[in-house]
Amino acid sequence: GQSNTASGTSATVAGGQSNTAVGNYSIIAGGRCNTASGNYSTVGGGQSNTASGNYSAVLGGSGNTASGGYSVVLGGIGLSAGTNTVAVPSLNINGDLRFLGTTTSSTASNGTAGAVPLSAETYITITMDGSNYRLPLYNA
Repeated sequence: GQSNTASGTSATVAGGQSNTAVGNYSIIAGGRCNTASGNYSTVGGGQSNTASGNYSAVLGGSGNTASGGYSVVLGGIGLSAGTNTVAVPSLNINGDLRFLGTTTSSTASNGTAGAVPLSAETYITITMDGSNYRLPLYNA
């Protein structure tokens, strides 16, 4: 590599150019102008990515930031992830999608929140077997 710095305790920069690993036990595999400043943080490659949260990772892409502890950015451009968050530029699933650690119910009730708002905050678009479905998300 060229012009790389690994100044954290047991930090490593394996290659690339102008990469900086200042977090203790942080690692940058390669790429250009990447920073791993969180302890135990990782940048796989790409350009201008930052893993500043402890135990955070940016796998690649450009201009991505994993700023929270235990956060991950899988790639893309200009994405950010806060604490305990995974940022994904696009997710294509061939098989089952399972949500672990959630509470589910087989019955519905009105609860205490009142009526559903007239307009959704945003939507999630899901494509299944070639058909698009929009799921509304409401602010709790």
